[in-house]
Amino acid sequence: MDQRTKVVTLILLLVLMMAIVWWPGVVLVCKNSFRENPVRFQNLEIRVPSRWMVLENNGVLKTWKPCLTRFCESTEAEVSISVLTKSVDDTILRKSSKGVLGRAGFDDQLPKTIPSNDGVTECLESSHGRPGLQSMAVCFNLTLGFTALTGQTQKGAIEGYEIIASIRRLP
Repeated sequence: MDQRTKVVTLILLLVLMMAIVWWPGVVLVCKNSFRENPVRFQNLEIRVPSRWMVLENNGVLKTWKPCLTRFCESTEAEVSISVLTKSVDDTILRKSSKGVLGRAGFDDQLPKTIPSNDGVTECLESSHGRPGLQSMAVCFNLTLGFTALTGQTQKGAIEGYEIIASIRRLP
């Protein structure tokens, strides 16, 4: 085999290896190239970063930040948003938020608020729990009528809360 054939073979193998490793990122770019932003969900408008995936299923909008390679164990962050169908008392939402976090293994819960133009979103956040997720939060905003559940690593936490802060009522 001459030198040129070896170089071409090596380049082809490198391209093939890169395609295998980065295939999830290629699929993500193809799928999200045509997604509208902000995302419209029932009576809400939500800004979701272009690198995040979006799926609406059974009245819940699920967004998550997928891994771009095959070497990740889990997503960096995920946010699930539901619209409240009827008026609910905030004390009931706080109690049920504590229950959701407790059942998921998150015991030390701290209140957190996310300000926006459409009122304040209240959250209960905990930073202990199942492996792979460093924090989890249950949030609700009675003015806009939604609840949100987030789970994230430290890297994904900022973007997850930015998604929740971006929620607006459709005009």
